[in-house]
Amino acid sequence: MWKPDYSATPGGGGQIGKATATGATSISDAKFYVMNSYYEVFKCLYNGENPSNTTGQNATEEPYVAGGNYDSATGLYTETTGAKYIWKYMYTIPTDDVLKFLSSDFMPIVLPANVSRTAVAGIAVAGAVDVALIENAGSGLPASQTLYTSIKGDGTGGKVKFVTNGAGTITSAEIEARGSGYTYGNVLLGNGNLFSNAGLSSAVATGGSAVGAIEVVMAPEGGHGSDQEVELNGKRVMTNIRLTYSEGSGDFPVDNDFRRIGIISDPFNWGTTTFATADTLSGLKAIKITGASADYTVDEKITQTVTGGTAYGTVVSWTLDSGSTTAGVLKYIQTNDAHTDQGVVRAFESNGSNAITGEESTASGNVDTSYGSALLGVTFSSGLAAPEVENNSGDVIYVENRRLITRAPDQIEDIKLVIEF
Repeated sequence: MWKPDYSATPGGGGQIGKATATGATSISDAKFYVMNSYYEVFKCLYNGENPSNTTGQNATEEPYVAGGNYDSATGLYTETTGAKYIWKYMYTIPTDDVLKFLSSDFMPIVLPANVSRTAVAGIAVAGAVDVALIENAGSGLPASQTLYTSIKGDGTGGKVKFVTNGAGTITSAEIEARGSGYTYGNVLLGNGNLFSNAGLSSAVATGGSAVGAIEVVMAPEGGHGSDQEVELNGKRVMTNIRLTYSEGSGDFPVDNDFRRIGIISDPFNWGTTTFATADTLSGLKAIKITGASADYTVDEKITQTVTGGTAYGTVVSWTLDSGSTTAGVLKYIQTNDAHTDQGVVRAFESNGSNAITGEESTASGNVDTSYGSALLGVTFSSGLAAPEVENNSGDVIYVENRRLITRAPDQIEDIKLVIEF
């Protein structure tokens, strides 16, 4: 359950730490939230912890907003059976976010403008107290009574209600009034602090031998539900990319595989210093081929005799024009470690006399120097097309190598990347 004071026990001794039911020793590692079958997210404020069950108990009810035990004024769902869990409603995940960002390991925090989130933030009360824990059931307190006491601290209006048995031992405790403005709170059970009514006007005497302790759990700054990212320890960002067939009119070829994915921030459009804003862009160079003697093979090296030497590249995609067996678009890459000639990466030329030759396929075709239209996501001029992204622009902020993923014309890839901050 949510508690702000989980901590590890120092190795050299000293104050004994507090751990969660799963052994976590900090709130950032604790698992105190759930998503129900309606995609509603709740935070556990009380899990049945008491002196007999120091790590809590199992829940017996699924919390949900439409349930009879839900209080819309406070956003609390309180079990009436079993361990009497207390859950705080946080938000509902929209269907689009379920499809894009929900996985077996992660669930999204909705954006601040989400209707369910703004409603929760609107009823958050800074310094309100929602949970009272029995730290020591004690003995010798006024026997077989329902008693009330105020929460002492820097807030106002907080009250605790608890019940004792015939031995003066505390059997249950709960918040009678949440109050507000508390950053710390204490419950005093000594003489002069106990009352038989919620108005705290009918005092009940406490014997000098009485012992017992009740702890009130402080809410986060701003109250529960005021800051979802902080309260739920949102330290990761997930991106979802869905590649549908040859997305972007051919920006994502379907006749090759890929192994590496990443994130680049703020790349420029080709040949400019203008930030790219299009949904899809191609980083490949392209040649409009005519008169090909055979099909080029993906990943093979291609060459062309050019001014000053030989141009080299590696085929990424070869796509025939509709209805043709000899004309098409050849997309390729050039790098300074694999495609140099005499120490220089040479550009392919718009020269219809010097063929583009495939090293493995032995395919040979000429540049269609008259072609100057847009095709397969790139724009040609004299049979050549530059990438849509300026080389070496933007910042690479994430790279991940994965097992080979083979693309196909009728295939959709759903790629999720999770970055932890």
